[in-house]
Amino acid sequence: MDPLLEKLVVELLMKKPTTDLVDFMVNWLKTKGKEIAAESAKVVDKHNAYGDVSDEEYDEMEDEVEDLLEL
Repeated sequence: MDPLLEKLVVELLMKKPTTDLVDFMVNWLKTKGKEIAAESAKVVDKHNAYGDVSDEEYDEMEDEVEDLLEL
């Protein structure tokens, strides 16, 4: 959750919306937040399709999710 919030804060600081901040954040989460969550879910599903994962595979999956959050 923290990386998602970090992205939101960065977006707020970069765009400096003059409109209602709550509306901006809600709209951002509806669009970007959903995109990031969907991509993260795909990574998890891909790894879960192979059954139990080793610690190494789990670490790799975490890295992939973190990479997605850096978009």
